[in-house]
Amino acid sequence: QSSVSSLFNWYSDLIDLQAPYARYVTTIHDEEIRMVPENMVDKFKQDMDTVVKHINEQLAWDIDLRFGFVSGKDLYAAK
Repeated sequence: QSSVSSLFNWYSDLIDLQAPYARYVTTIHDEEIRMVPENMVDKFKQDMDTVVKHINEQLAWDIDLRFGFVSGKDLYAAK
């Protein structure tokens, strides 16, 4: 288990609540893959930003955590 696994799980739980339309697919190393309807990609990015902001507010660390976002029609296109 990674030292950040509890933070990652917290993020994943909050995304499930904030964006239930974004179906969890898998986690590869430190990347969570979700299936999002094409017409909801922009909303998902906004929901993700909301979750990340909440996490950073709760942690109140000197340096904010950062979470990346990439979209594509499939995993190959997103990489």
